[in-house]
Formats: sequence, structure tokens, C-alpha cells
Amino acid sequence: MVHDFKKILFTTDLSQESKEVFDYAVSLAVKSNAKVLILHVIEDQASRAKDLVVDMIGREAYTKIQQENEMHARSILLGKQREVPIIKEALEKLGQSANTAGAQDLIEGVVIRMGKIVDEVLQVSKEADCDLIVMGNHQKSMLKQALIGTCVRGVLRKSKVPVFLVPLDI
Repeated sequence: MVHDFKKILFTTDLSQESKEVFDYAVSLAVKSNAKVLILHVIEDQASRAKDLVVDMIGREAYTKIQQENEMHARSILLGKQREVPIIKEALEKLGQSANTAGAQDLIEGVVIRMGKIVDEVLQVSKEADCDLIVMGNHQKSMLKQALIGTCVRGVLRKSKVPVFLVPLDI
């Protein structure tokens, strides 16, 4: 049975490799006439470590740093930074290759959350009523595979909707 998706959750760590994953999400959205919701999770520190940092630099400075991180992530996703304009480049590529008018209309929005990656991915997927999650799966060193693979495995294990993994063996 072929399933047409209505809303696709694309998760990104803002790395250059995530642009390739976004290309897959957009391609699936075009084929299914679906919308793409973009999610970036800023992993929250453990509460004990967070309390130590707040004690060292003060709550105001910590809050300011959190806000700057969120603004930086949002500007990267929206293409206002030169480093990794993920959305802009992928949509331009899509427009050139597929002659898709209104490719910007595919993007439903950008969500930036702070917390545990697996929990936030699952929560946003549920809240937004997504019927597919698209993620990259890094296949680098054993240590990186263990760290990053934990998030992918957690989403795979707990998700109530299909998860589309894009292997990133860069």
C-alpha cells in the first residue's frame, strides 16, 4: 500500500549534511502534495549542569545565551546566515530541477525547541499531526554513531508514525 503523506516533520541538527536530508523531505512532500514542518532541537543540558552554569554566569546571561542560540538556529534555517542556508538552497535546487512553482508553499513552518531530542521530535510530531518523520542517520566513527544513533534509535522505537532515515556516510 502506498501512503500519501499530508505533513512531514523534517528534523535537522543544522549541519551541512542535513541539507541532503531536507532535499529528501522536500522531494517526498512534492510527490505526496504534503507540507514540511522543520524542527531543530537545542539539546537541554542536564539540570545539575545547567544549575552550575547559571550559578557561574547568572540567570540573565544564561537566558541571553539561550535566546541567541535560538535566533542563530532560526537564521540558519531561514537562510539569513551565509554558512548553511538549508531551506533556501534546497528550495532553489528543487525549483531549478523540478520547475516547481510555489516551492516555498511546501514549508509549513520552523519549530525550534529546547529539551531532549527524542522527546521533542515525538512531541512535535504528535502536536502537529505529522504522518512521517524524516531524519538523517550519521554513520561516522563508533563514538559519534553511539551518540547520534541513540536519538535515531529512540525515535524509531517510540514513534507512532513512519520514520524515513537518510544515511549520511560523509
